[in-house]
Amino acid sequence: MLTAPHLWPRPRAGRTAPGLAPARPRPLPTRPQRRPAEFTADAYTEAFGSVIADSDSLRNQAFRLRYEVYCIENDGFENPNEHPNRMETDQYDSHAVQGLLVHRYSGFAVGSVRMVLPVAEQWECSMPIQAHCMHASVHHRGTIMRSLETSRFCISRSMRKRICQEDTYRVVSDTDGACLRSPVRPVQEMIDRTRALLPYLCVGLVKLPLQVAAENSLEHIFATLDPRLLQLLTQLGICSTRLGDDIDHHGMRSPVDFVPIDIFENTYKNKREVWKIVTDNGRLHDLARRTAASRR
Repeated sequence: MLTAPHLWPRPRAGRTAPGLAPARPRPLPTRPQRRPAEFTADAYTEAFGSVIADSDSLRNQAFRLRYEVYCIENDGFENPNEHPNRMETDQYDSHAVQGLLVHRYSGFAVGSVRMVLPVAEQWECSMPIQAHCMHASVHHRGTIMRSLETSRFCISRSMRKRICQEDTYRVVSDTDGACLRSPVRPVQEMIDRTRALLPYLCVGLVKLPLQVAAENSLEHIFATLDPRLLQLLTQLGICSTRLGDDIDHHGMRSPVDFVPIDIFENTYKNKREVWKIVTDNGRLHDLARRTAASRR
């Protein structure tokens, strides 16, 4: 015996009650699909620039950015009480070159890196890596004198957010940043371009030690890096050689040796847009080739 339709059991998803036509599925709301922006050297160099800090003003910007990252954003890495002037420095800065990654649309520095150069009279303790890594190459005078160490490689989390906020573009003045500017675009377009490039910020910082090495005929760049950063650099074609096992220094770190000519050759073959940035469109690659040829 049939019962009244209102007493039939509620149909399960995908089934239809007896005597009823199948319900038409409601169309899902459509949203415009935004294609991810393609990473190109032109787009990157319009939005970001790599700057050697060759003045007291720029060096102080680098030290203040380091304080923000190592004393504030990464609590416990460095003690802020040891830097009352809110500039993070140490003994290696006396023989180091500072570098900045500048957001051209706003003029603000968002990242910093330093390049520690060898000291002939104190070669055995010229670089931070020599205190933590026992690999033979960092304790060999001939190798050290043809090398630099890159350290204090950092990008500020607060600045990453700031350059993606509309208010930032309303208050920018020429005295706020490192004065590298790109052609003015509509604010939302600059924000969209900036956001699309955030995963590649480290490329501009990597260029700076490669530049200092190539321009000074240095063949090795030592570093002690967070393994996650090292993995990212490897994915971008920035190849390296490990110098033994990871060491425990503010967390686990990987000691590595970057050879500029190998990086330039590898990125030229496999990551051409990265190559354009880190070689300054081939200029640094030519310098590294001349250095390699002169050593033969």
